[in-house]
Amino acid sequence: MITAGAERFAAGARERMADDGATLADLAGLAARYLREERGRAVAEYELYLLAARRPALRPAARLWGDLLAELLARWCDDPAAVRAAVAACDGLMLQGLIAERPPTAGEIEAVLRDTLS
Repeated sequence: MITAGAERFAAGARERMADDGATLADLAGLAARYLREERGRAVAEYELYLLAARRPALRPAARLWGDLLAELLARWCDDPAAVRAAVAACDGLMLQGLIAERPPTAGEIEAVLRDTLS
């Protein structure tokens, strides 16, 4: 089921970022690897976003990544508006990365997140 994939990814990301020493660079690396190494899963999860627009029962699973990302980004910024902007920026980079000739690198993702959170 498509929601199970979203749940597995969120759990795995939470586990990898559980270390108190995890950095914004680690988070950006996780996102970049996801686009490179798990592209099919990333495509399926963005398809889930669109399905959730029509099927309310899918919305909790579709929100998993954004909610997790907001939770993680709050480690480095206590401004809710900046965290929300960073989630939107990262989400946009991820989506654009799926159709780009070359998806964004971890460094590019980190730079956008840093700029958005500051």
